[in-house]
Amino acid sequence: MKKLIIVSFMLTLITLFGCTQKIGKIAFTTDRDGNLEIYIMNADGTNQINLTNSPAFDWYPNWSPDGKKILFGSYRNPDNENDEDIYVMNVDGTNVRQLTRGPAWESFAAWSPDGKKIAFSSERNGQPDIYVMNADGSGITRVTNDPNMDSYPDWSPDGSKIVYMTVEKWPEGTTGVPCGPKEGNCEIYIINADGTGRMNLSNHPAIDGYPKWSPNGTRIAFNRAIYREEEEIVNIFVMSPYGANLMQLTNEPLEGGVPRWSPDGKKIVFQARNEKGKLDIFTINADGTHRINLTNSPANDWYAAWSPTLYQH
Repeated sequence: MKKLIIVSFMLTLITLFGCTQKIGKIAFTTDRDGNLEIYIMNADGTNQINLTNSPAFDWYPNWSPDGKKILFGSYRNPDNENDEDIYVMNVDGTNVRQLTRGPAWESFAAWSPDGKKIAFSSERNGQPDIYVMNADGSGITRVTNDPNMDSYPDWSPDGSKIVYMTVEKWPEGTTGVPCGPKEGNCEIYIINADGTGRMNLSNHPAIDGYPKWSPNGTRIAFNRAIYREEEEIVNIFVMSPYGANLMQLTNEPLEGGVPRWSPDGKKIVFQARNEKGKLDIFTINADGTHRINLTNSPANDWYAAWSPTLYQH
């Protein structure tokens, strides 16, 4: 009788928890369908699914803190092919809603830790600056106001600060992030969410960008690119929120870029070129060890973002 009770108890545990895996999900951008789409996959690279299925370019996904929604940028304005706006959808690709409405270019959106605000980059006042809006697209306020191009914002875990990249000079009329020896130097800045206390964290002649705060708030991962003649060498570094304790995680010829942390802070997902010159999604441990190729696709896969929870049914 006692053995039957134990077996019954074990079967109950398997029923309740057996379908739960500590793996999580990763959203990413790919051009495998002929244009840019948002895909989702398990964090081990399995079960890759197209979420957007749109003729427009959809890219740069970013998860809501509760893991139920995904922000992304899209060029869906039929009257202006260069007009990018910010959209949100459910994690299964349903209920797509537009949050910003042109004609200005607006992109690179990131949720605040409490899910109530969204930081993003916009040219609505003639130059790319960082703005914050409510999660429904209302109440837009300006955070940065300088002659540089400010983009790729990310919130500190307590929601008090925003880290972002800025181009210290950039060609007039250019969108995107024109960093390079001929365009301008990119640096990483930090600023209070109310627009005060702006400070340069990287302060380096290399091209620094794509910053992402670690879940515990102690580190910021970012790209650092150097140029050898016409060749760009990109690697991933981490530093403290004050710009100290710099550590390099990847080494050429890996050319790792656009790092994003796992929710437990133990791993980083990023993009790098494979042997065929295409971009793939990889993961590494937070100390730079144990690199794994997740996508291994003949297309380009990039701008990956880890879900805010590791547990998925």
